[in-house]
Amino acid sequence: MSLAWYIWGVSISSARGSQLVEFTPVVLEAPRLWWPHTHGEPALYRARCELRETSQQLHAAPGLVVATAETNFGVRNVTTRVDPSTAGRVFTINGVDIFLLGGNWIATDQFLRFATSARRYFDEVRMHKEMGLNLIRVWGGGLAERPEFYDAADALGVLVYQEFWMTGDNNGRWGGSYSWPADHAVYLGCVRDTIRMVRNHPSLLLWGGGNELSPAERSPAPDIAAGIRGAVRELDPGRFYIPSSMSGGSSWDPDYALAPKDGPYGFLALSEFYERNPGLHFPDGERADQLRLGFQPEIGSSSNPVFASVRRFANSTDLKTFPQERAGTPGGARAPPLFEYHMHIPFTDDSEHDHVYAYGAPGSLAEYCLQAQLAQFQQFKTLFEGYQDAMWHWYTAVIFWKTQSPWPTFRGAMYDPWLATTGGFWGVRSAVRSPVHVQLNLKTLAFTVVNKGSKALTNLQVEAAVYNMSGAEACPTIIGELLRSDPSSSSALTSEKLTWPKQAGESAMLVRLTLRTAHSAIIAQNEYWLSNPSQPQNYRASFGALRHAEPLVHLQCSCKRTSGSIGEFIVEIIHVGHHVVAAAVQLSLEHPIKDIGGDVRVLPSWYSDQYFWLLPGEQKQITIEGGADIDRDLVVRVDGWNIKEVTVLCSS
Repeated sequence: MSLAWYIWGVSISSARGSQLVEFTPVVLEAPRLWWPHTHGEPALYRARCELRETSQQLHAAPGLVVATAETNFGVRNVTTRVDPSTAGRVFTINGVDIFLLGGNWIATDQFLRFATSARRYFDEVRMHKEMGLNLIRVWGGGLAERPEFYDAADALGVLVYQEFWMTGDNNGRWGGSYSWPADHAVYLGCVRDTIRMVRNHPSLLLWGGGNELSPAERSPAPDIAAGIRGAVRELDPGRFYIPSSMSGGSSWDPDYALAPKDGPYGFLALSEFYERNPGLHFPDGERADQLRLGFQPEIGSSSNPVFASVRRFANSTDLKTFPQERAGTPGGARAPPLFEYHMHIPFTDDSEHDHVYAYGAPGSLAEYCLQAQLAQFQQFKTLFEGYQDAMWHWYTAVIFWKTQSPWPTFRGAMYDPWLATTGGFWGVRSAVRSPVHVQLNLKTLAFTVVNKGSKALTNLQVEAAVYNMSGAEACPTIIGELLRSDPSSSSALTSEKLTWPKQAGESAMLVRLTLRTAHSAIIAQNEYWLSNPSQPQNYRASFGALRHAEPLVHLQCSCKRTSGSIGEFIVEIIHVGHHVVAAAVQLSLEHPIKDIGGDVRVLPSWYSDQYFWLLPGEQKQITIEGGADIDRDLVVRVDGWNIKEVTVLCSS
């Protein structure tokens, strides 16, 4: 295949006026295509244009370079349609339907302190790639980002859904006025400038008019609605444009909005994520489980930073308080001022079951934060696995509200302003990072193989092992067969399901799934900690016994820098000499405490795994890529739910 790339004309101004200069086409033979990272390599090319003086003499040698321009570009083909079965919009890239897994983006920082930092933009976009997400929605209540943001998305293979700066929050629907903004001409001028700035980026998937706008005849105002559509048609005619993210009800025009509704924004019972439109209700309270909502632009939840980050924005008094259990007090506010000020959403579901207190009553804010990490891990992992379980059957896309936050918050973020990840980050990564994934339906206990790759897999075997907290198998390993897993599909094993051990009672168990080929090669692994799936999850007894047992689990650990790199490390962890599982093992790359005050963490750092479990006798290798300040001695701190903290020096 060859591709002809034309610069159709450039307007050049001089003292004698301006003229349009035609360029000859540049032909790319068999170009490498740009793909989202979940489906291939985001291949980029570099183009350089020069403007030179020329002599009046025909065929004279090119003269002095007057001006140059350089840009990256990618080659890809995008088409879109509304799927008749799901009613969700589908985007097809290079001939492949892409199941969109994304996060909502607000801004890098509330004061825009990082707005010129290419490194910061790259790190934040990389956070999304590391989770396995392939889309970022730049929310309409925020702003158009800087070119460095789109450069990072291009390089990392993350698609961008870019909205213009309008939201129902202040544009008449929920508040404010439908006539906003005050100066429509300035607004439309900014629209046109933004399109010119962003349109050449291959990561840009679609334009959106704004967030949750409605009704169509009033929001945006008619002249702005026509102006945006006309600007896109003129300046970026190949890109899809949709006026609103959602319209707000069952009467819905797919040419106006991506979805009829969005939400909800709180914790749910884990099994709820395997119902259609988990947790979603109409304003009258009716469950929206029959609504065809294929493209979900927002579904969110609570969040809680790790304790080391909370210490950065909490004073000494705040560090002595944390939210209390809300069971039996529907609607009651039991959170201290620190949490309320930073937009806390309780970790309780509709039945008032508190998912933090499911691990027992914490004795300190540090314990509360640790339990919140485990709750977030499970909640967000199950959310994305539930959507994957029904991909192309009920859904074509899901975008989490929200994956990042421009200020310290206790509401919906997978990493904090200092780029420290939460348990939610690792729950999402556990669910979606691998192109081939094996998962457990927590409502039916059926096994599902998710294949987001480009190749069919045949003769697969799923093994499910269940262990008690001592690391012993609680029941015989379950083995199921799957003859074929097609690309871009989820395939349930109908012949085999997990049977919960009768002897388990109320005890929690570790469930480990392994997907193998016919030749026993491991393709994917996945694990869950669960109490009886037919009941609200309760780990108080099992996890409490692990947490307070003496002695705690001691792990043998070593850390070495990889050959030829000062910023990459390999950590070997071995679980020996103890007869219980090592639960929720975590690592932290840090400066030695004697060398630096305050927060000693190296941020950001990139880990191959976190919050993992080890059975007695198991070992695991973790790779770490350090962020800034890696030209000095560093240590790795290892701890977890029932782990005796150990710190090891990273040797050369």
